[in-house]
Amino acid sequence: MSFVDDKFLPSGNYAIINVGHNRPISFNEENECLSTSSAEYAWTISLLANKKWTIQGPSEVFVDLSPDADDGDEVASVKNPPKPHQWAIKRHSSDAQAYIIYSPSQPQLFWSLPHGSEGAILQLSTDHDSKPSLWKFKRMESRRAGDETPDLIKRFPAAPVLRPTQLDSGIKNTFLIAIPAGWLTTITSISCGHCVNLVRIRRLVKGALEKQDFVSGWDASDEAMMVDGSDSSSLAFPSAEDAYVFVVETYHSTNRARKDPRKLPGLKELSTSLRVVMTSRPNDMKRFPDFQTFTIFDETLHASGQGRTQNAIITIHASIKVAVDLNDPRKPDPGTVNDGYNEELDRPRPDHMEQLLEKYHPVFVVDDSSSMTMNGAWGKAKDAIFRLTTEVMQYDTGGIDVYFLNSLLYQDAITAPEDVVQIFGQIKPQGPSPIGARLQYVLNKIIEQLERAKSNASDYGKIKPVNIIVLTNSPPSDNPMKVIQTAAKKLHRGLHHPNAVSIQFAQLGNDTRTGQALKKLAEDPSLNMVDTVDSGTKFTPENLQKGILGGLHPSIRAEVASSSGLHCLYYRIFDKDSPIVTKRLAYLDDPYLGRIRSKWVTPPYSAGSLRLCLSAMENIDPSKTKLFATPSSNSALVDGEPISFKIGDALGISPEEPLVLFSEVTPKDGLKPGTESLHIPPDSNSRITPRLFYYGIYTESGVSASKAPINKEEVWISRLDFNLIPPPHSVASLVRLISRKEAIEGSAQLFVGEDATAPLSNDQVLTGQDRWPGSTVEDHIIFRTLIPQKCTGFPTGRFRIRTAGPEGWYWTPSWLGVYEGNVLAMWTLHPGNCQAIYALRAGYSSTYQAAQSY
Repeated sequence: MSFVDDKFLPSGNYAIINVGHNRPISFNEENECLSTSSAEYAWTISLLANKKWTIQGPSEVFVDLSPDADDGDEVASVKNPPKPHQWAIKRHSSDAQAYIIYSPSQPQLFWSLPHGSEGAILQLSTDHDSKPSLWKFKRMESRRAGDETPDLIKRFPAAPVLRPTQLDSGIKNTFLIAIPAGWLTTITSISCGHCVNLVRIRRLVKGALEKQDFVSGWDASDEAMMVDGSDSSSLAFPSAEDAYVFVVETYHSTNRARKDPRKLPGLKELSTSLRVVMTSRPNDMKRFPDFQTFTIFDETLHASGQGRTQNAIITIHASIKVAVDLNDPRKPDPGTVNDGYNEELDRPRPDHMEQLLEKYHPVFVVDDSSSMTMNGAWGKAKDAIFRLTTEVMQYDTGGIDVYFLNSLLYQDAITAPEDVVQIFGQIKPQGPSPIGARLQYVLNKIIEQLERAKSNASDYGKIKPVNIIVLTNSPPSDNPMKVIQTAAKKLHRGLHHPNAVSIQFAQLGNDTRTGQALKKLAEDPSLNMVDTVDSGTKFTPENLQKGILGGLHPSIRAEVASSSGLHCLYYRIFDKDSPIVTKRLAYLDDPYLGRIRSKWVTPPYSAGSLRLCLSAMENIDPSKTKLFATPSSNSALVDGEPISFKIGDALGISPEEPLVLFSEVTPKDGLKPGTESLHIPPDSNSRITPRLFYYGIYTESGVSASKAPINKEEVWISRLDFNLIPPPHSVASLVRLISRKEAIEGSAQLFVGEDATAPLSNDQVLTGQDRWPGSTVEDHIIFRTLIPQKCTGFPTGRFRIRTAGPEGWYWTPSWLGVYEGNVLAMWTLHPGNCQAIYALRAGYSSTYQAAQSY
């Protein structure tokens, strides 16, 4: 028998069993009392938002407490109460599976069972420590006929989301919304009259199912509905560490015989028409905390099809929890940036285009790929920049720079609209969308200017904040994330102000893949300098300008992320030869990438405290581990080295650049005691771009087939993911990994290029940001084994196999490729049935008698 042991008993159906007498409690309908029985009885127990519970027997009967109840009285029940009594259910200190049950209004009285005979009646007692006053709860799978299902919410598990997201319930009277981690939510409801209403709110947080009801009667018209059992007309839900789902169920009835809205679910009085209107924070209000509002109209459509009657209006308002002034970028800490920087970097971003053009340096990077010929995107981009240059001309500013993804043409300090027309007229959109490559050129140019000037405070202070705006209608054809990460590290190492460079991506059109790609860039925690421009439902010059002005400073974006306390650290685990499966999955499709919350690490923060935390989370002996800052690090971190969890400085903040925990031993099974409840639900799909490493298998006599070739033509070439290679990425570690994958014993060497005359040294590290040896099929590394291999892996004949036996002859349905040096062996359930192997190749046939029966 399995009993629950949750701190807050989740909503559900339970058998309630007395610990002292091991007897279940049921509802005696004949005597209308709670008493013992021989069979387990399913009680419906609902956890409310205020962490109290209602306990329900038959569909209309609730466990109750009379106002004058005293020690020794029976535990009461009531049918159809206007407000069901709320009970406290608290886990007892003596046993994690044992609970006491009492009323918050009379906390000195507890449920108790004086004796355990058949039919013994449940009583109230002042004793709360003896076993007759302790209770266990066993979840019941089945339900009584006609009862509503309390676990409806479990059909809609909450996948991690970054903004409040409406989900499809597939049920007419049910609305679902996923709330991200770190968001606050308030819910209100208004009755529009002409009916009785019930709005049921459920949410599942850490396994606990909470339920609250808004109710209104016939006399409520255009009035706020009240929270059942309270005097409040609103519900407030604090932020949670993980995403969760609200289930909103609506019921109403225009039948005058219906007096009590709480009965509507049992009577199947469902609302059948819900209309939802969603509003988001305007793009020009990015300096205010982000919010999203869902307004749900419970309506009745008229039979004639003309018009509708509103029954209730439910409002769900979700806002992000921040402790950051989005208008105040604040000065960097002393010593963290160079002296003499432009003071504009410490001020709020401009509110008007005139200010931005005067105080900032706008740089446009325009997509000129073949996709820009569709839906007028090329003309829209030109018009947007053309309109902006009219502003430049009006305000007599320093102008704007314009670059393109494919064309090498560019122009700095454009101040006249005709210059925009001229340069756009010289370019014909064609080719891919190498956003990363062009950003690399632009960012390096900016960083070089900052580096040259930083030794001269006068020149350094004249450099304006750079605002890069990328206009595109297609996803990148390369990897801009890696480029931006590299630039951010250069700026950080050069002690340049975090607001010196910002990047905004603006999408032309509504292509889903493009939107997802840009969203991925903007939401990566390591890319604080990246933002997206929301140009509304239609891309226009006015909307683009409005979106640019609505951007946030990189320093504020970093502070918002840090203030939530919910940002994560990513890591991988390795032994000396291969990756180790993590116990803390970040993504369901990547078993080797783990994720923990930074606040799980014990302060003061150091490489040692982080290493100890990761070792504990993976149940590894900490004396056998080392911590590396990145997969490409050449040496482990020193335990005493201080570390920061500020977004701009934190290690492991991006899944693309995770920490690495090196272990000399195999992790123990299961989770370490005390860490079982520390859990972050994994995301479904990995966002990481594989860093592929290609190699070819060679022997003294030529190529040899890989056990996992990349295709049927180049069977000697295979590949590995650099993300799964133990650090440091030395030649020695690569040789071990390839040998293990290919089941090759003995010594081997790596060569780079067909013209190489000497092998790479074992301690040489193969790594790089964009290209590295073996990064393409054509540039594959040569893996040369020094021990002759029996199998080169190339077909020398085609064979079919047949056997003789009681069933007659059997032929394999297709030709089998056989390779030089292969040994053919056949197993059969009937000894002696393997008679012969027939070989046919190019007009030649032969019979090979089985050498041995198995």
